[in-house]
Amino acid sequence: MPRYLHEVEGLQPLREIAREIGVVITARGGLPRRLLADLVLGSGSDEPDLFELTPFMADINLTHSGAAEQSAAIMGAINREVPMAQCFRWELRSETEDTEFRLARAYNAIVPLLHVSISTSAGIDDPLGARADLLTRNYRFVRNPAYTESPLYRANRDLEVFGALLYLRSVLEVDGAELPTQPSLDAVRATFEAARSWDTRGRLQESVHLRRRLHHLLKALGTATHSPNARALVEQSGLIEFVEFADADLGPDSPAGAPEISSSFTNAPIARNSDDLLVRRARFSADLGVNEHSAITASQHLRGDLFRLPSRIPFFVPVAAGAATESAGGIMATLSKDERLAEGIEPVRVSSWLRVAPGRARSIQSDGESANEMIHFALVDSPNGETGATVNDEDLSVLIVVRSGARRDSVLIAAPLATCTSRAFVTHPPTAARVRSFRLACGSLFEQLAGAPDRYPLHIAFMVAVRRIEDDVTTRDVGVADAPLDLGGNPADEKIVLMNQLQLKQREATTA
Repeated sequence: MPRYLHEVEGLQPLREIAREIGVVITARGGLPRRLLADLVLGSGSDEPDLFELTPFMADINLTHSGAAEQSAAIMGAINREVPMAQCFRWELRSETEDTEFRLARAYNAIVPLLHVSISTSAGIDDPLGARADLLTRNYRFVRNPAYTESPLYRANRDLEVFGALLYLRSVLEVDGAELPTQPSLDAVRATFEAARSWDTRGRLQESVHLRRRLHHLLKALGTATHSPNARALVEQSGLIEFVEFADADLGPDSPAGAPEISSSFTNAPIARNSDDLLVRRARFSADLGVNEHSAITASQHLRGDLFRLPSRIPFFVPVAAGAATESAGGIMATLSKDERLAEGIEPVRVSSWLRVAPGRARSIQSDGESANEMIHFALVDSPNGETGATVNDEDLSVLIVVRSGARRDSVLIAAPLATCTSRAFVTHPPTAARVRSFRLACGSLFEQLAGAPDRYPLHIAFMVAVRRIEDDVTTRDVGVADAPLDLGGNPADEKIVLMNQLQLKQREATTA
C-alpha cells in the first residue's frame, strides 16, 4: 500500500519533480480519502491506480511548499512526466496561495473524511480520525457554529451546504451499498433546512461561482448515488427539498434545464449565426439521477451561466441506418454510408446532436502553455445490455462526430483521448447494471473548431464505441476525416486512431 504520494500508481514521477524543484507536494481532498478507504476497507490485493482514485468529475488537488512563482514549472513538469496527465483535472496551489482556503477550513463542518492528506515527504495524515469512521461505518458530520465567520462565506464564495454535499459524496463513494443508519444525518438535514433561506437564494442569484460550484457537487453526488440505500440516504438528508428550493425562482415551466439539442441529423435546423444560442440557467435538479436515457455532463465553463455543452445529454441505442427520423439513426446512416468505422469498432450508444457554445475556456491553461479542455459524462448501461457486464471498461471509448458549416454532409470524426471507469449500479425496481463514467481530453479542439471562419454554429454528437477485436491488436483506424483535427498536443493525421483505457494504463504514448 502506498506510504507516500509518489508511491500511488501513476504518480511515481512526483518524487523526482519535488526533488528537482525543491518542494514538498501534498494531495488533499478526494484522492487521499479514497486511498485511505481502500487501505481500510479494500479486500483485493491490487492497489488502486490513478483512474480508480479519481471517479466522475474528481480533481487531483495538490499544494506545494514552494513559492507561487514555481506553480507553473511544477504543473509543466507534471504534464510532461506523469503518464496520461492530460486524462486528469489538476488543481495546484502553493501553500501561500492556499492560505485563505486553509483558514476557511477552520470554520467548515467537522468531517474527518475531508481532512485526510498524503505528501511526498510523509505518509497519510489523518488528523481527525477518519480511519475510525471507516472501521465503525459511523461517518461523522458536525456543524460548525462559527461557519458564518468563514472568510470565503463572507466573500460570497462558499455555502455551508457545500460541506454537507461533500460529506454525502464521501460516504456514498466508500459505503453506499448497504449503508447503516448514520447518527450525523440529523446535522446534515439541519444544514440543508437552514440553507432554504432568502439569504441563500440571494447569494446564488448574485454569484456565478456559487452556482457553478453547486452544479459541480450535485453532479458528482448524482453519479455516486448508485443503490437504493444510497438514494434513501440522499432523500432522508433533506437535499431534495433544498434543490427544489434553489430551483424555485426558475418557475415550473421554465425551459432553463432543457438541453440545447437538435432532433435529428437530417432534419436538424441550421441557424445562420451563433447568436441564437440561448444562455439558460440549468436546473440544479437536472444534476441528480443518473440513468440510461441521458448522461450527466460536465463541460468547460465559458462565462456567466454558459458552458460548452448542456448539463444533460440524451443518448440512444443505435437503430437501423435507414431510420433517419431518429437522431441516432441519422448519424449512423451517415457513418454507414461513408464507411467511417473500421472493422472491430462497434457503436453502442449515440447522443443527439448538440449545439456547441463558442468561446475561449481560459481556465484550462493550467501551466501557462498547454490547453486541455475536458468533458466528463456518466451514463447507465442500457437495459438492452449492449454494454453489459461482459464489456470491460478498457474496451470502451468515445468518438466525437462534428458537423460544422451549412452543408449537412460536412462531417468530421475526432477521437480524443478517452477513458472509461465504472461501478455497480442498482436501478429501481432493482436490476443490476453499471454506471459508466467517461472523460475526454479534447485539447484545444473546440476552440479551434468554434473559432473557424464560419457563420454557422457547430454541432457535435458523441458515439460510445466498443472494441471487439483481438487482444494483440493495439490500434484500429476509425475513419478518414474531411480535414485533420488538431487536438491540442495529441497527434492527428488523416487517419484518426482509436485508443482504449487498457492501452492508456500500459503505455506512456497517447496515440499510435
